[in-house]
Amino acid sequence: MNQHRFLSLEERLENVDNDDVKNRLIAELSKPRINPADRSMWYKFPKQNGFSYKYAYTDELAEYFKRRGVPFKDHENFRISIYNAQLNKDLIKRIYYGVLSVPNVPKEILAPLTNWEKLYFFAGAWWKRDTTELYDKPVPEIVGIYIKYGIDKLHELHHVKKAKGQYLREIKLPESQYYRKEIREKQISDYKKKLALIKRYAPGEQMELWGDLDGATHVQEKA
Repeated sequence: MNQHRFLSLEERLENVDNDDVKNRLIAELSKPRINPADRSMWYKFPKQNGFSYKYAYTDELAEYFKRRGVPFKDHENFRISIYNAQLNKDLIKRIYYGVLSVPNVPKEILAPLTNWEKLYFFAGAWWKRDTTELYDKPVPEIVGIYIKYGIDKLHELHHVKKAKGQYLREIKLPESQYYRKEIREKQISDYKKKLALIKRYAPGEQMELWGDLDGATHVQEKA
């Protein structure tokens, strides 16, 4: 089991939560999105791989992350996971459109993410175009916004297709439970409290940080 599942985005991305990374991320997310109907773009779309376009798109996504130096973990088994999750071709295509639209998301942001979080992030990047709300938010919160947006839109598209009879089974998006509204709100709140407490201490002043069982962060000054 991936150890990242037990850590919030705030814990994993704390070391890259700075103005340089944030500005590069927002600049990339502000780019115009591709137009899939534009024939000049079609050469970038994968051809059918064996019996499944879905796997062709999955393989293209795997190659992208490999080129970026943040490869999928256990790609072959992950293919099976995508199949079992009912992430169908139409949904995978939207993730791929996100990658084509904003391909230069900072590597240091992608590296700590799980396979599923990477996919959800780029799905969110495809559907979410407005970046005005991002400038006053820390990097982990921005990443979380796009992951949650991707999860919600993938669910929505699947259910639209299912209502039309194009899909038969329910979708089950792995790790989406970690992005429930109440969980993310608590993680964000705890992180902001931690940052506020740290600012109260002068550089070099000793303190201890630890988390209790419910994930809250506390500060204690050493005697």
